[in-house]
Amino acid sequence: MTDDRRWMYRRRGPHGDYDDEFFNGLQQFFDFVYSRPGVHPNAEIRCPCSKCGNLPHHNRALVTDHLLRYGFMDAYFVWWVHGETLSNNVDPWFAASDVASSSNIEEHVNAEDDFHHMVYDAFCPSENDRHRNETEFASENVGDAPNRHAQSFYDLLRASTIPLRLASNDQTLLGWLSYMLHTKAKNNISGVGYNEIIHDCRKLLSPEDQQKVPSNFYEAKKFMKSLGLGYVKIDACVNNCFLYYGDEAKLLTACPVCGEPRYKRRNSA
Repeated sequence: MTDDRRWMYRRRGPHGDYDDEFFNGLQQFFDFVYSRPGVHPNAEIRCPCSKCGNLPHHNRALVTDHLLRYGFMDAYFVWWVHGETLSNNVDPWFAASDVASSSNIEEHVNAEDDFHHMVYDAFCPSENDRHRNETEFASENVGDAPNRHAQSFYDLLRASTIPLRLASNDQTLLGWLSYMLHTKAKNNISGVGYNEIIHDCRKLLSPEDQQKVPSNFYEAKKFMKSLGLGYVKIDACVNNCFLYYGDEAKLLTACPVCGEPRYKRRNSA
């Protein structure tokens, strides 16, 4: 490892002022970008701040302003969008783990982000492929739009760090819960599967709303039953040829179609 880039996520010192190490690091970043062959000193470059995410192009002054105001985008330890390859710099996974353990980190960097690694694995399944793809992405001119393959990589990598917020303001608890229970029944989802879906869905809610949503299938059934929307158990033949439904069927002890007993026989002691 030839470079320590923890400074990228330490913009401010203990007293809230900008850290000198961060200013020196910015100079290092711009020196690298504008030293690349074919890059004009006044060229606009992709802005790696957390707001722009390496998508729009800006001049050096505006990129500097954005980085001071918003900081670098998450986990951008290797500046591949700006022409750097992994072979001559830090290992991003090691660096992310190192920075995440520091108490001075300003912006959260999740080194164990499974989705981040999933993107890398999809585009770079082996170390050789990873190096080859990073070299391919870096070979583009800084001011040019990336090719389709590179753009897909950047889009997915950015998507792995974008938080979601619920946009629907007209959804009610009863409406959403009815939809979820209907989906479970229609697709024959098990109770365990329903619980896992609900567990993940509740993560998208605010802490206050999480308390309103039943946390599992059992609680959901109790909630709906209290509204008169419960369920009725109906016996069925083991061969699925008859339902014991209705007053007359209540008296039957065997299936009128196949003759199978309605109830299980108890083994005599």
